[in-house]
Amino acid sequence: RMAPIHHHFELRGWSEEKTVMRFWVAHGAIVFLAIWISLF
Repeated sequence: RMAPIHHHFELRGWSEEKTVMRFWVAHGAIVFLAIWISLF
């Protein structure tokens, strides 16, 4: 394992583009969930 975390994923064979895309998707899901929770 390494820090920062994206280097850990690079060591596991993920490309930089794949890592960035998955972080963007996770970020979007968390933002959507936070907005949805704040409305109720």
